[in-house]
Amino acid sequence: MSHIPSVPIPTPIKLRSYPETRRSRHETLLSLSQSSRSLRRFFLRYLWQRIEVREGMKIEQDDPLDSAPYLTNSDSRSRLAKYATELVLQLKIVTVRNPQLAQYVKSVLFELSVLQLVQL
Repeated sequence: MSHIPSVPIPTPIKLRSYPETRRSRHETLLSLSQSSRSLRRFFLRYLWQRIEVREGMKIEQDDPLDSAPYLTNSDSRSRLAKYATELVLQLKIVTVRNPQLAQYVKSVLFELSVLQLVQL
């Protein structure tokens, strides 16, 4: 664990602007948790410390969640729907699929600039 990049909880604002550290940590923990059953039990608690939905993150069912400089109203709503779906999926994992993971969640981060472009 000492070799995995650490990011304090709660994440200071200055680190929020550098998502590559958070992304690197998440991908490393995910890979380690999928390598064996023994490691899975150990690393899941660290993997689920944070529930994050942010621009640029990769999701399984679609392209990365990223923002374009100029979005039409329908594009904004579509992207907002993707973000909302991803957040709901992550919350469903820790509440319905595996409620034991909920005890490890320390932070929920929903970080989007696309929200400013949506006109409802």
